[in-house]
Amino acid sequence: MWRVQINADQPLQGNSGTVTVELGILPLPGDTLMVGDNNAQWRVVGRTIIVHDATHPKKEYVDAVLQVTRV
Repeated sequence: MWRVQINADQPLQGNSGTVTVELGILPLPGDTLMVGDNNAQWRVVGRTIIVHDATHPKKEYVDAVLQVTRV
């Protein structure tokens, strides 16, 4: 599982444009996701994979950050 922070240019959940979720597959730019309060479709426009230092507990950090825009 990937712990992923999703950032959008519009609110995803409540008034926040950021949400953290767990995904089984890490989407590529161009893929679409259904996420947020209203289950709208979002297109992945950018992806950053984060490499964790061995001295930090991985569970406290995200594995990737996705930048999305509403379809």
